[in-house]
Amino acid sequence: NLGEYNNNILDSNIHTVVNKTDGETVKYDSNIIPAATGGDVVFFHIKIPEKKPYTNTNICMVVYNCQTEIIAGDKTIYRQSSKFLKEGLNRGNSFIDAKIPEDAFGTTITVRCIVPDGANLTKLENVRLMPTEYSLRYPLINHEMDFIFCTTIVFVSFIAILLMVSLRKFNTLEREGLYLFSFFFLTGILELGSNDILYIFINNHLICSNIEYFAMFLMPVPFCAFLSLEFQKLYRIIFKVLAAVFGVVFLTVITLNLTTNLHFYKFTHYERYLIVGGLIITVISLLTYKEKKSYSEKIIKIGTICSISVMMIEVIRYELKDTSYLFRTLFSTSLAVFGVMIFVFSLLYGYYIKFSTEMMRKRPLEQVAFTDGMTGISNRTAVIKYLNELNQENDFSIFSLMSMI
Repeated sequence: NLGEYNNNILDSNIHTVVNKTDGETVKYDSNIIPAATGGDVVFFHIKIPEKKPYTNTNICMVVYNCQTEIIAGDKTIYRQSSKFLKEGLNRGNSFIDAKIPEDAFGTTITVRCIVPDGANLTKLENVRLMPTEYSLRYPLINHEMDFIFCTTIVFVSFIAILLMVSLRKFNTLEREGLYLFSFFFLTGILELGSNDILYIFINNHLICSNIEYFAMFLMPVPFCAFLSLEFQKLYRIIFKVLAAVFGVVFLTVITLNLTTNLHFYKFTHYERYLIVGGLIITVISLLTYKEKKSYSEKIIKIGTICSISVMMIEVIRYELKDTSYLFRTLFSTSLAVFGVMIFVFSLLYGYYIKFSTEMMRKRPLEQVAFTDGMTGISNRTAVIKYLNELNQENDFSIFSLMSMI
């Protein structure tokens, strides 16, 4: 029952001190502050209750874009590895899970955050006390639906991709499926990463804090490639160009991330604007597409427009939520998972309709091509096809028995 951990939130027990790069020290009686920027050092002082809620208690939180350590009295009870501190590799969401010493209850512990260049820090929230043996459940709190939906999407998409690749049949319908399930897989990874749920499976800061950026920059490529196979003429060209643009951006950002100090997060705002532009082009293309549409295309069109509308609202919410306390209050609930659900179900159902229609269309044609019309048994073409399939697998022998009546 994850709801029981809501009784041990410490957000109201936090006051903050910011040491600015210009030497100024600013104090706040809150866990939410004006943006601290690169080079600033932020100290979140957290009052720990006198009574232990559990026999063994951990303090859990997520810190974004900072090098972090936790100090209790004269002890450092948590510190990111020296590799992260030295090379500055950790630039995303860091799940912090530290056991509280017995003598720290009833005292104040300090979370020290060093803000790297190009980043900012505006808050430390959702700080909770958890039982040590169950502290990895922290990322699931308030994200149960995200966890169930996204892990299912990731697992099913991964299996589907493996099956399609192993079949090695890449006609238009199979390529659509490969692009579609690649998009689903990356979307699920993005949601799991942005909600810190990946820490449940991989407790590695470097992987979990960066994989959401990787997925975000790559995700538009298979989506545009999928749409480029759905429509005709000019619309195919539009989506092929979009896929190429996003592909070039992805490769460029990956290269810069690996060879320079320019991390993914420094390009995220530009990527969001690029995605919004791509979504606007997609909506305009869908609305102006006048050719006769199949039932599957209509489903994809309606679902895409609805989900894009939700996701555009989510992008606006994300950009505004940290600008003021009012916006943080009004726009505190993420709409991303709802947009993703609408999108996934519409695309999946549309593809299923198209796939099943294609299979039903092929069945009578295969019946005519591979069976004898009079007797209903396999004809010469079917035998040759079967022998070719055998020849690709193993050695075989043929035994022929002829009877004359």
